[in-house]
Amino acid sequence: MSIILSKVLKWVWGKIVLLVLIVIILATAAWIKSEMRSIDQKKDDTAKMTRQAESLISEAADYEAQMQRVLDEISILVSKLDAAGAVRQAAWEKVAEAEAEVARAKADLRWYETRWTHPAKHARVKLAETKSAGLRELAKAADKAWSEAKSEVESTKAGKEAIKLQNSAGAKRHEAARLRERSEAILASISQSLVVRTLGYVKQVFPVAAWTLAGIIFAPVLIRSTLYFAVAPWITRAKPVRILPESRGHIETSAAAVSVPVPLSPGDELIVHPDFLQAAGTTEPKHSRLLLSWKMPLTSLAAGLYMLVSIRNRGTGETRVTVSPKTELFGMVGEVNIPEGAAMVVYPRSLVGMVLREGRKPRITRHWRIRSLHSWITFQFRFLVIHGEAKLLIKGCRGFRTENVTPDKPRMQDQEATLGFSANLEYSGVRCETFLSYLRGVEELFNDRFSGADGIFLAEESQHFEHKAGTFRRGLEGLTDGFLKAFGI
Repeated sequence: MSIILSKVLKWVWGKIVLLVLIVIILATAAWIKSEMRSIDQKKDDTAKMTRQAESLISEAADYEAQMQRVLDEISILVSKLDAAGAVRQAAWEKVAEAEAEVARAKADLRWYETRWTHPAKHARVKLAETKSAGLRELAKAADKAWSEAKSEVESTKAGKEAIKLQNSAGAKRHEAARLRERSEAILASISQSLVVRTLGYVKQVFPVAAWTLAGIIFAPVLIRSTLYFAVAPWITRAKPVRILPESRGHIETSAAAVSVPVPLSPGDELIVHPDFLQAAGTTEPKHSRLLLSWKMPLTSLAAGLYMLVSIRNRGTGETRVTVSPKTELFGMVGEVNIPEGAAMVVYPRSLVGMVLREGRKPRITRHWRIRSLHSWITFQFRFLVIHGEAKLLIKGCRGFRTENVTPDKPRMQDQEATLGFSANLEYSGVRCETFLSYLRGVEELFNDRFSGADGIFLAEESQHFEHKAGTFRRGLEGLTDGFLKAFGI
């Protein structure tokens, strides 16, 4: 009942989240649509106001032209008015100068300077005030003359018409200025709109974004094409890696299975990862083994071969231990028998157990190939070799398969699926055969190639689905796997 309720609640929650997303998207779209309509309406209003302002300015210009023609009819009176205006302006400018002189004279007079102690200064102030008063009387007379000339102009029919036209032109220009101010205010509000600013930013960065997108689309194609057609053929012709050419002996393997019974003869020791120990006899004591090999502690730790279980058959008869993955859903295990005199390159990440005959210690050697070009393209510089006589327990997602190699029949294999190979084989990278598969990212640029002798290599049937889950996870795993691969782990 709880499972059903949990599924129902999960389904309901998913639909609620979907509904909220739909509402947010629709509300955002409606808001943007409303904003765009408002902006369009404001633009129409400003265009209409601009047209009205231009029309008003044109009408004002016509009124002013008519006024000028009317004034031309009474040019004598207008000239007299202009002359009176010039005299009036000059008179008042002289008044202003005289008043400034009065102010300076008073400023020079101190409070303790009286008429009897400083008569010159007081006489200067009096003279300035008299001059200012006289000029003011003259300015008033000029005002009166100008007013009479103006009245004379305004009393004529042409003068009245000119004043009327001037007032009409002024009103038109004032209305045009008001419309322009309103239009500028509306345009300013449009420029501050969130939608307009966002569109402006988009237009600003769009060329860079377009070129970036083109680079993202076409740069990988160009790089992959160069690597495939120019670099890969040259690298393929480089000398292959060969770890132990003198290694001899036929390495046998068994079919991988979910559960594998491992027989132990008297004196044999099984070293196995605890996650793969399924069942064992009650008479064989079990001991903890901290590391697979104390000569390579870091490799054992990095490969997960630590805190192992050691089971030694101390009896006189054969016993059996069942090895099976406990936690890996698609994991399967198989046996690899390495005879005396033979050796095999093995990636410790695939090793889950080892059977040592009559209590022998595991013999694992390290071989560096830094100067090989194939080591650089596969990014593997160290190879770990397990020497016989030994029985290995190898794991693989959905098991592994064994491929036989002969001198006249080399074999290719996906790099990611290789679990191990005979140490006497020539190991190299060869360009994948289909360019479109490589371009699409379905295949890697190089496959593993094994040739040059009689031997085998082991290949995992499929990669675990967790290796393909999530970009962030793939990135972290890619860095870790690349580092471990460089050291042959």
